[in-house]
Amino acid sequence: MRNLLILIILTLTSQLYAQNFVSIEGYIQDAEDDNPVAYSHVIIKDSGTGTVANEDGQFIFKIPISRMQDSIQFSAIGYKSESLLVTDIKDRSNVLIKLSPESKILDEVLITPIDPRALIKTLANNIPANYGTSATKLTGFYRETVKINDQFYSYLEGVIEAYKTGYDNQSIKSDQVKIIKGRRRENKIIQDSTRLPPNINSGPLTIHSYDLIKRRANFINAKKSKFYTYELTDITTYNGKDIYVVDFKATKPSKKAVAFGKLYIDIDTKALLRADYQFNAAGVEALNKNVTNGKGSNFIVTAKSLQVVVDYEIPKGKGLINQLRIKMGFDYYIKSLALTDYMEINLHLITTASQRGNLPPFTKAEIFRSKRAFANYLGEEDPNFWENYNILKQDKRLKEVFDN
Repeated sequence: MRNLLILIILTLTSQLYAQNFVSIEGYIQDAEDDNPVAYSHVIIKDSGTGTVANEDGQFIFKIPISRMQDSIQFSAIGYKSESLLVTDIKDRSNVLIKLSPESKILDEVLITPIDPRALIKTLANNIPANYGTSATKLTGFYRETVKINDQFYSYLEGVIEAYKTGYDNQSIKSDQVKIIKGRRRENKIIQDSTRLPPNINSGPLTIHSYDLIKRRANFINAKKSKFYTYELTDITTYNGKDIYVVDFKATKPSKKAVAFGKLYIDIDTKALLRADYQFNAAGVEALNKNVTNGKGSNFIVTAKSLQVVVDYEIPKGKGLINQLRIKMGFDYYIKSLALTDYMEINLHLITTASQRGNLPPFTKAEIFRSKRAFANYLGEEDPNFWENYNILKQDKRLKEVFDN
């Protein structure tokens, strides 16, 4: 009787989820070579509701029943976007989207010379107008994987909510995160109790600490841009808009110029849509000053590299952080064994829904302060575990290691 009761409850729960949303799964490919368009965006058009394709171009998108008459927009920088009405999708379990590359010739678009440094200053000055001054609450999905000597060791993932004050406020002290639910998995096959890695604190708070628009990172800061050189190198497209591609690097080795990379800037609004950058030697040195080895620790940890890609969407004219990917490399010397291993941490955070306005912050009890909250669920995947939340679909590499 008890088993029958459990079965009935599970069935009712499943039916409840099914009534609230429609699930659509598929692939996004390059129309010319059929390669996956990794990390492309899947959103309900003109909204902040969406998800992101994984490394293999696969996505799963749960659409509220109330949005069934809307269009889904599939987009990536450098491609023509595609849109489909939800009601026009017949096979919701195997949607194939082909995105066509769209190139621009720099000289054809660029009629008058552009001063890249002046462009950066305009970008910085337009931040409150482009990203909004009211508070924002974001729902998102977070995943963190750890590799040891190029072998997957563990990963954790979870649904989060983030509270952000307006973008006229450069401080993140009042910005918060809370955990809705999460879980952790470990690859027990390769674990050696004598070579357990150190605990590197990163976590979902990166949605604030790596929001470079909110924090006015040096290379997009009107006052500090003097420490960098900028070069307009290309014109590309995103959702039908022309986008400047600006390369930047330190003018000279300096503690005030710690990165190099590319900025993707909307030609019309001067809003930043993507920053793809990594730390230079000065940046890695600064990163190491924040690496602490606890008293009596068996490890000496040394940061080796940091690479970041952060994307912003501009739904209804107000920008929000849409996707964050971070790769960090560390050497750690194990004193008891007198050997050094290499650890790579990959973080991927996506925004799946948003709301703006006069929003209250989270209560003190709700605020996330430690990633241990992610360990509240262990074991095999429950098909209903993520409920109606949008998530980042597992790529093939993770499935091969952790689901077998």
